[in-house]
Amino acid sequence: MDDNYHQNKERGSVLVVGHGGGGTTAFLKTMHKLGFETNSEKDFDTLKHAPSPAAEKDRLESQRMSKQFSKAVFVFNDPLHATLSYYRRNFTDQCFKLYPKNPTFGESCLDYSLSGYMQKVADERKELYGIEHQMRAWTSTAEILPMDTFFVNFNSILKANGVARKLEDFLDVKRGSLNIPPRKERATECETELSISKDDYAVVQHVYHKLYSWMKQADGMVTRGNTSE
Repeated sequence: MDDNYHQNKERGSVLVVGHGGGGTTAFLKTMHKLGFETNSEKDFDTLKHAPSPAAEKDRLESQRMSKQFSKAVFVFNDPLHATLSYYRRNFTDQCFKLYPKNPTFGESCLDYSLSGYMQKVADERKELYGIEHQMRAWTSTAEILPMDTFFVNFNSILKANGVARKLEDFLDVKRGSLNIPPRKERATECETELSISKDDYAVVQHVYHKLYSWMKQADGMVTRGNTSE
């Protein structure tokens, strides 16, 4: 069932949020298997990729869902891998339009090939799809939401490391419950493998250096929400 939100109240309700290409869909599927109620896997309720907690709060209130969820999980991933995912799945236009008010956007990236986009990142020296803006907005203001929020790098879940164990505690599920198959096993037939040159990779790593450092600090962070409302 996915007409509005996934209804399964065996374990409670979890709001799952993240940027496109970050593993949110795979994580939502895992939540469903574990018996959690969640927001829409296909984003029919527009909650899955909200650019900020303020936008999410407005959407929850407008849909009378403010008390629908008891916990939130923000899933993020390497922005380079996410960008490759957009191009691999031909989702560049959809993902670019997720954050229309993002002040980091310069000229539209919609007409760029992958190599052209990488060159534009090098020229402007910033991440252009709004991933960094969204992630920083969530980590700095998630306390306005009426539930606690756990921040997790999707790769931590795949590696089943210490952060994944903390997330299992946060969700009150048994060890090893967050078993998500590798992307190759989750890929659809329409996906193709993509890669970038070593030079482009080096440029992106340099441009995203501060973002990567911040992501490392955010992995496993919990923000306490305003549960008094």
